[in-house]
Amino acid sequence: MKKFTSYSWISSAGALNELLDKWKENNITSIAVDFEGEFNLHIYGEHLCLVQIFDGKDFYLIDPFCVSAEELKLLFENPELEKIWFACSSDANLLWKKYQIRLAGVYDLAIEQKILGLTGNLLALESMFNLNNPEEANKKKNQKSNWLIRPLPEEQIEYALSDVAYLFEIKKNLDKMATETGKMKEVVAAMKNAVNIKTEYVPGYTKLPGYRRMKNDQRIRVKHLFFAREKLAEEFNKPPFQILDKRILSDLSGKSFMTESMLYKLINNRNFSIKKKLIHLLLEAQQKATAEIESEK
Repeated sequence: MKKFTSYSWISSAGALNELLDKWKENNITSIAVDFEGEFNLHIYGEHLCLVQIFDGKDFYLIDPFCVSAEELKLLFENPELEKIWFACSSDANLLWKKYQIRLAGVYDLAIEQKILGLTGNLLALESMFNLNNPEEANKKKNQKSNWLIRPLPEEQIEYALSDVAYLFEIKKNLDKMATETGKMKEVVAAMKNAVNIKTEYVPGYTKLPGYRRMKNDQRIRVKHLFFAREKLAEEFNKPPFQILDKRILSDLSGKSFMTESMLYKLINNRNFSIKKKLIHLLLEAQQKATAEIESEK
């Protein structure tokens, strides 16, 4: 992998404000941006862990653990500062869910790619325009890295910066294609609606295995069992799958009656404290589900 060793680490409001002033003084109106996050993989919940930026000359890493939402808002809600992104949807929604920041000024290369009839991920575009090499393309092992840790290992930093290193070049090439094919007006119009924030979210239990095939009683049970697992995962700050596997959760929803001894046999969590609390919460959930089912009859 090509080494991106020269970058600035932004870990305070003052440093971020200095960077914004620097861009303004130097008439920098466009930057390449990407995020790294935590999504119930190492701890509970969704978290913005790193913001990587390339302004065409220099690389920057912003530590969102050290910069306030108010400071991040100055960067991300500024419509005059163009933010070149690839597939910004999930990042935009994370900003809104965590900080109520509405991302503005985005030029989403994935949208332009689709308008041009091209397919594939960011690596596919990099390869298409000969911007990477085989060693750089092998980045999957870093996709599940722990971005919460500090200091970040050099390999993860290189991975993060590589995701923004070529966005300017990709935009240049895609814009050329759009102009040559007469689709530039369509691209420009599409960028006005590049960010679509979800203000209503589908409950997590509806995504569990087999949910669509469940009968109403089972759906009620799985809802209450799901929230019991979420409550404990948040309490212990652990990913929900480390509390109880989602397939077991779905299977339990098919049981109209559960006992403590039955659950002790079915649940194989090695942490006795977690297991004991989980069983207690699942039995409580069963009672709530039964009451709701009865009320609907």
